[in-house]
Amino acid sequence: MAQSFLQIPSEVWNHIFTFLPVSDKFCVRATCKYFKKLIDHWSLWKGWSVVLSFRNGPYSNQFWASLRRRKVASVVMRSNKAKHWSQLTQGLPGVSTVVVEGTPRTNFRFLEELPHVKRVAVRSTLLLCDANPAAAAQQLTHLSLCGISLPSKDVFKAALSKFTNLTSLDYHLEPIGPPVSCLQVLVDSLPKLKRLSVCFKRVLLCYDTTEAIHRPAALSSLELVNYMNFSLPTDTMRLLPHLRSLSVYHQLSHTEMDDPEHLGFYLKSWLSDLPQLSSLVDYLQETWRQ
Repeated sequence: MAQSFLQIPSEVWNHIFTFLPVSDKFCVRATCKYFKKLIDHWSLWKGWSVVLSFRNGPYSNQFWASLRRRKVASVVMRSNKAKHWSQLTQGLPGVSTVVVEGTPRTNFRFLEELPHVKRVAVRSTLLLCDANPAAAAQQLTHLSLCGISLPSKDVFKAALSKFTNLTSLDYHLEPIGPPVSCLQVLVDSLPKLKRLSVCFKRVLLCYDTTEAIHRPAALSSLELVNYMNFSLPTDTMRLLPHLRSLSVYHQLSHTEMDDPEHLGFYLKSWLSDLPQLSSLVDYLQETWRQ
């Protein structure tokens, strides 16, 4: 009777295990070698990310082997030490998504050793980058920059223009004084960009309409977070003819909410220049002045 569970086909067990949360999967995995093998099947770990902190030193070969069996393709890296990045490149050479967070500083050099990475997110750290990053920068299609600090905005803008295959960009930066970039630079430097999210609480964009963008932007989705009225001129959307989705999350003070000019003037002007728009989100968040 004790061996009766072995008579159940592995496909049935795999289906049962799909209903378990991750914590329960680890508990089942620890019961016996048979379940350990079943639990490590890649079909049970789709979309799963592993957090690598290296708090207790390097991870064992068995640890990396289990991740490879599960075909883990997404990691959260919480170390900027070269030896830890080296272990990642050797342990999971096929990783496609990397999130860097919780480190004092980081850069894009790890892309040279991880040729399959397509998505990168950098959060709450100091981003060091060269004006001419490695050719591997062109392999990225998705880049998310949230709460980071930059030592040089000019060097960063030059580096960003090298990511020529980006299709999605989250541009949420910590304040560093003058504007880090402007919408014109982003859409003109990144010709394949389809989705752009900008946080206006941290970055005030400047759009120079006196120098037209060399080509119509390919953007199909634009998200303006913590948007402050008059940050962009009324004719901004004329240069985004392919835009299909627009999301505007307003950041208004109590006094501005009583002024209809602040609430709708710019939005109405924008809509008249967006013939292909099919999705619109206009969210108003009230803030109070101290």
